[in-house]
Amino acid sequence: MKNILKSILAVWVGLGLAVPGSWAAEAKELSLDDLGFQADQMKSDPAMQARLHKRSRMLKTHQILGLVTAVPILATVMTAPEFEGGNPADVESETDTHKMLGIASGAMYLTTAGFALAAPEGETAGRNKGLTKLHKALAWVHFPAMVAAPILGYQAYKQAEKGESIHGSAKYHREVAGVAAGSYLAAMLVMVFNF
Repeated sequence: MKNILKSILAVWVGLGLAVPGSWAAEAKELSLDDLGFQADQMKSDPAMQARLHKRSRMLKTHQILGLVTAVPILATVMTAPEFEGGNPADVESETDTHKMLGIASGAMYLTTAGFALAAPEGETAGRNKGLTKLHKALAWVHFPAMVAAPILGYQAYKQAEKGESIHGSAKYHREVAGVAAGSYLAAMLVMVFNF
């Protein structure tokens, strides 16, 4: 009971309220031990502070680059040429634009992912909840798709360049790229808008 009164008194004093006379003497006796903190818990750990600072900076960079990377990803999807039985020479400039945007998107994507993957782990490593857990789960969808999409796109272009119809796994380039872009944007929106 005495500890509860001391805690109430600490809040009362912290709010700048006048302390009743009978409690005034007890206010000076209040210590961190009374509040449940041990002296060794109050010592700072410079190495941990440095790790947390580095983690914070790297994840903030990950967030900013993630937003910026969405632009070339969307532009890549919007500039996708139509090869449906056509000649790739007819859409050469469109194909070059799409290819260059794809390269830029891939480079920015890998840079963005690198900051998240290289960030030091926090104290709660492996205990992700809620939106962070969903964000990381979506990464397991968009990462393989972002790796596969350019490979399939290259195969599709080479087949169309030879005058062949797009066949084999290359015919799924559009769908894989759509999954990559969609899951990437979903992962971004989950963190930006905090649904």
